[in-house]
Amino acid sequence: MTLRSAMRMGVPALFVLVMSCSAPLAATTGFRSNRWAGFYPPSLIERTLRETTPDIQTLFHEDFNRSWLLAPERERLAFRTLEFPREDGSHIVNFYCAGTRVIMPVASLRFLRDVALAYAWLNASGFAVDSITEYLSALSSRWPGDMRDLKRLPLDALGVPAAAMEMPGVEVRFQRIYGGMVAFVLGHELGHMFHSHPGYVVPAEVSRRNEAEADAFALALMARVNEPAIGAAFYFIIAAHLEGVPGGAPSTHPTNPERLLRMAGELRRSHRGESEAEGLHEALARHLETIAATLSDPAARSWMVWRGRNVRAAELQPRAATPSTFTSPGAGRASFAPATQNRWQGSYRGEWRDNRGFGLPGVMVLQGGEAQVTGGYTPGTLGDDGQLHLSRTVVTIHGSEIGGALRFRWRMGDDHAGRGVLTADPGGRRLRGTWGFGDAESGAGTWHLER
Repeated sequence: MTLRSAMRMGVPALFVLVMSCSAPLAATTGFRSNRWAGFYPPSLIERTLRETTPDIQTLFHEDFNRSWLLAPERERLAFRTLEFPREDGSHIVNFYCAGTRVIMPVASLRFLRDVALAYAWLNASGFAVDSITEYLSALSSRWPGDMRDLKRLPLDALGVPAAAMEMPGVEVRFQRIYGGMVAFVLGHELGHMFHSHPGYVVPAEVSRRNEAEADAFALALMARVNEPAIGAAFYFIIAAHLEGVPGGAPSTHPTNPERLLRMAGELRRSHRGESEAEGLHEALARHLETIAATLSDPAARSWMVWRGRNVRAAELQPRAATPSTFTSPGAGRASFAPATQNRWQGSYRGEWRDNRGFGLPGVMVLQGGEAQVTGGYTPGTLGDDGQLHLSRTVVTIHGSEIGGALRFRWRMGDDHAGRGVLTADPGGRRLRGTWGFGDAESGAGTWHLER
């Protein structure tokens, strides 16, 4: 199956992109320009150049011109070309436009291909896919100098076998994913060109408006040929993890909460009345709203970064999917995103108290399903302004649901550790529990938390 044939099948695309017009990511994030240079070996880059770029050229020059673009758009976008440099050291996925050229680095295409294949194989095999977002968070905060035991390339880090594409159900998923991501990035960059957006560094509010216009242009193109908006949704879901690098200057084109909420609304508007597609779009829209809330919550964002910095290689290996998943039309069971009604998933505020009556207000962030729950509690202090000011300390939590309760191990630094248990009310809005030192689940204090 070719890329072009995949484009005609409906595309639940999952992918990670960083897109701008004329300004590589390094120009806006403060990273040194060669941070990602050499991520892939040259032999793999050359093979990808031979295998991938001809189909993308055909899609761009034939399919877009014949059926995607309207006559006024074709006239305005005439003489646009594609270029495929080997890599762009400023970021591992950095597509952009420069004058009349859409720049698609081969290393970036290879990264998208690998992430797409990882999703396809994990999903077809019945494994959870949250290890991919943990890998992306780790890569964004630890590459190149702090990978420790983690392998850098996606398929190696995530335990995807060399023969994954030959396994039942994988190739069709992969083609749908990869086709969707290419369609959206091409449409997005053409949107920048169509609207004559200026390049390089512009004020943040101008860049956000430009990104919104380019997003809308791409989605309009896809709607004309009945291409679902799911690929764009997964771009935002994954980009939120890949972009979570602390310490850099704010990007002029971030995956900000407003952009996520706008995409959630677009998902709800598209394919309304088509029962299967509508259900999938609604699940994705809810998940985008959850991520928007996470990006707006300093404690939740801090946890995402902390998890990326501390995830271990063994935790990225394939593991069984939990019941907190939804079904993708035409693809069997698909654990593409966690359901938002999971009581062990989300951000809670409350107090961690000891038996002497001393309490530390803070925020607990949990993620996972019944089989495995990870998270952390970030304590803080209440200022004179009534606002909660969080510390840099994180109490880590690892556990699972047993008998309707979350039973877990907690650790704070190298010297303090123990066990605990939490129970949730029927709606999952309140958590109550106890904690202890060593192997004791109680005896040291209590938790009182609310969403």
